[in-house]
Amino acid sequence: MQNDYYTYSVDVYDNFINNGTIRNYSSGLTMKVYGNFTNNGDWAGHTIDLYGDADQELSLADGSVFNPTHFTSFKPSGDMIANTDLRFVNTIINLADDSLVMQPFGVLSIDGQYLFGGQISPLLATLIFI
Repeated sequence: MQNDYYTYSVDVYDNFINNGTIRNYSSGLTMKVYGNFTNNGDWAGHTIDLYGDADQELSLADGSVFNPTHFTSFKPSGDMIANTDLRFVNTIINLADDSLVMQPFGVLSIDGQYLFGGQISPLLATLIFI
């Protein structure tokens, strides 16, 4: 999936599983996700926004990364639950006072950019900032 020259927003009201390639052409491609989000492929979109009002699960296949410019929680309630280790590349992560719950001894890797505005638990998780 790829946007063309103009800015586009895609609202996903169910679980979203990427098994292919999602690409941002030149303007912003925003995914507004209300369900769970799984990336098994290549993601190079502009923005991932979470809007679900219950817990939302995040998963990555081995070797996959989240690399949008922005990853933001607009959730009115519920936590973000990492079912796998998470790796973000060149992404500004705004948890907006929400909680990202990692698996015990899970790894959250942020390669470039930063994370702000929320909580990460449990304390047994490994955080890597490159």
